[in-house]
Amino acid sequence: MRLIPILALLALGGCNMVITQAPMFTKADGAGAPGFRPGVWRGKPDAGCAFDETSPLDDWPACANGALVDDDAISMVKTVNGERTVAAKIGYVLTAGDPRILQLSVAGLTPGFGLSLTGYLYGGVRPTKTDDRGRIIAYTTWFVACGPPPPPAAAGSSPNKISVATLSPFPGLVMDKSGQNCMPDSVAALRNAAVESAKLPADAPSQTRWVRDGDR
Repeated sequence: MRLIPILALLALGGCNMVITQAPMFTKADGAGAPGFRPGVWRGKPDAGCAFDETSPLDDWPACANGALVDDDAISMVKTVNGERTVAAKIGYVLTAGDPRILQLSVAGLTPGFGLSLTGYLYGGVRPTKTDDRGRIIAYTTWFVACGPPPPPAAAGSSPNKISVATLSPFPGLVMDKSGQNCMPDSVAALRNAAVESAKLPADAPSQTRWVRDGDR
C-alpha cells in the first residue's frame, strides 16, 4: 500500500536515496509558502486498478494509492470489522524554496510495512495546480538521489565489482557503508541534490493530486 510515489520506492527496497537520522527541516522552513490543501489525496493508481474515486476512501483498494493529508501528516486509513483505524501516519515538512522539498518521517511506516530503514527521506516537489486560496492541490514529485546511477557494468554485474547506488555522489553527500544510500553534510548540499536529482533520467513524473475535502 502506498501513500505517495516516493514511499513506494522504499516499499520496493529503493536505494540511491538521501536518508538522515535527524530531520534537516522544521515547520519554520515552510513559513510563508503555500501548503497542501487538507483532505483526501491520491497518487497515480497502479496499472489495471479499478475503483470509484467518489466512494469513501476506506473503500478504495490499495492500488488506488490514496491517503489523507493534513497540515502535519500523511495518513493511510482502513476499516476492519466496521472499525476505522490509521494504518500508517507519516509526519512531514514541506519547505519553501525552489524546488520545494518534502521531508518524510520513515518511522511512521516501519512498524506495519516491514521497512528496516529509520529516519527521514526527501523528495522534490513542484506544484502544478493551486486552489483559489493558493493551497497546493496537485504536484509532481521525485526522490532526492545520492547521484546519477552507475552504468550497468559498474552496478555489480561482475563478481569483481561492488554493487553501489552511484559512483558520483552529488557534492556534500556521503554514502553509507553499504553504498546504497547517503546523507548530506548540510542543508545546502541537500537542496543542491534536489535540484540535480530533477535532471536525472526518469520515467514520467509522478503526479499526486487532491480529491476532496474531509477525511472520507
